[in-house]
Amino acid sequence: MLNLKTIFLRNFAIKTLEPGFITNSPKLEEIIASDDLIQHIFTGVFNGMNLKRLILNSNRIYFIEEGAFANMNASWLGLTDNKLSRIQRNWFQNTFIRKLDLHYNQITSLDADIFGGIKNLSAINLNYNRISWIDPKCFSNLTNLQELYLAGNGLKEMQFLGDLSVQTLDIGFNMINYLSLNENSTKISTILFYPNPWSCACLMEFWRYVWKNKIGLEASKTLQEPLEIRSKPICVAVDDGQCSYKYYGLFTRIYLSLVNYKEYGAYRYDSYSEF
Repeated sequence: MLNLKTIFLRNFAIKTLEPGFITNSPKLEEIIASDDLIQHIFTGVFNGMNLKRLILNSNRIYFIEEGAFANMNASWLGLTDNKLSRIQRNWFQNTFIRKLDLHYNQITSLDADIFGGIKNLSAINLNYNRISWIDPKCFSNLTNLQELYLAGNGLKEMQFLGDLSVQTLDIGFNMINYLSLNENSTKISTILFYPNPWSCACLMEFWRYVWKNKIGLEASKTLQEPLEIRSKPICVAVDDGQCSYKYYGLFTRIYLSLVNYKEYGAYRYDSYSEF
């Protein structure tokens, strides 16, 4: 198999990939094992490989062994639409990945320096998980990161923004009432901020800050925008008109009664297209 470039294992009902399942393939560029029944990623299966794409989307993966992606080089690692509830730093040891795609899993939180074992990481897609908390130091050491997608989670606060330097940040379809930005936040070029249950007073402060610092504003890339959404509110007003920089569940309940996330946030999902 010296000239083998692509392994395509889609819809084969594969339950496991054992260490040594492919050997003596120095020209191998892609492994696509998606829409199968894989639950467990073992150490030794992908170690030492140099790939353009490793796509394990739409399986049933819930457990990845320590060092499973150690000493591996992949331009794109796809783990979309699986059953992962957390990310472990020890999956990655001396690992080179340019784009990491983990959207449509069940991840609830992100610890400090969780991606520290990955070198050269430029894009992370965590859209449509269940993330409600991100450690302020989660992304602080990712010096090459350019794109971060966090739409469709349960985020209320964004305390990691001070250490984040990216071109694009997508935070649409979360539970955000406010963003407290400072001089370090100018390292973000474009924020995809809509929709969220903004306090109108906080949103006005946010707008003034981004205008002053020339930060771009757009709607979430996951938004499918029918004409009717143009008449929907962009924020919720309160009587005193002051931004309190606190989360209020009432804002969220009022907003979600007017803007149905499920109706307007039907995510465009393609297993084989890069985000």
